[in-house]
Amino acid sequence: MSRASSSISYPSVSIGIGRGASVLSRSSRYLEKSVHIAANSSLIDAVVRATKVLDLLTGTESTVTNNAVMDAYKPDEDDSITPRQQSYLLELIDKNISDEDERSQWESRVGGLSRDEASDAIQALLVNAQ
Repeated sequence: MSRASSSISYPSVSIGIGRGASVLSRSSRYLEKSVHIAANSSLIDAVVRATKVLDLLTGTESTVTNNAVMDAYKPDEDDSITPRQQSYLLELIDKNISDEDERSQWESRVGGLSRDEASDAIQALLVNAQ
C-alpha cells in the first residue's frame, strides 16, 4: 500500500490536510504510478477540505482553532417566517378553517413559525382545501 499526505497552508495556518492511498497488487504492479495516484488523491483531498475555508479568506466570520476551521458555512440566523408567507398563511387560515377557536389558535401561532414550518403549514392547508 502506498500512502501520501498533503497540507495546504494560508500564511502560517494549515487550512486543508489531505490523505490519499493506493494499493499495490499484481494487476497494478507499477510502483511509480501507484505513488503518483496516492499523491494526487491526497492533494485533491486537501483542496476539498481547504475550500471549506473560502469564507475565511473573503472576510466572512469564521473561527480557526488548532489548524481546523469551524463554522465556515453557517446557516442563516434569521429563519423566521417571511412577510409573504405570513400573509398567505393567514389568508388560507381565514378561507379554510371555519371553527372560530381553531382559527384563532392558528392565527396566534403564525408569527412564531420558521420558514420551513410555515411552508409545511401552507402545504397542509392547501391539501385540506382540496
